[in-house]
Amino acid sequence: RDIFDVPKNFKLEDARYDVNTRFPLKHMVVAEVDVDLIPSPYPKDHRVQQMMEAIQQGIKLPPISLEQYPDKLTIADGNTRLAALRELGIKGKVPAVIRLYGDNSPLPKGVIIDEKRTESLRRLGKGE
Repeated sequence: RDIFDVPKNFKLEDARYDVNTRFPLKHMVVAEVDVDLIPSPYPKDHRVQQMMEAIQQGIKLPPISLEQYPDKLTIADGNTRLAALRELGIKGKVPAVIRLYGDNSPLPKGVIIDEKRTESLRRLGKGE
């Protein structure tokens, strides 16, 4: 069951995060990331419970937003979604928009760049 909404013609606003970002689009990629690669010590609280219920009801979620630094991936937006997925026992890959910082370090194994959506993001930008 596909629980994420990731259009083929992907724009920054499709991530529903930081649409007014000034971060250069050429340093952003759309990818599939293994859930186990994303650190998230987020505790289960009422927001996680609400997100779990939304997932179980079939609500489509936006991709998770990550930041890639030379030594790690961090969550910029999506802690609640990730915690809910983990609580529900959902494993595998999730869609993510990744901001690339640093020295062009390679992405960790388990991250698969979606070349078509990345190209669309860079071409369509904010969709304005």
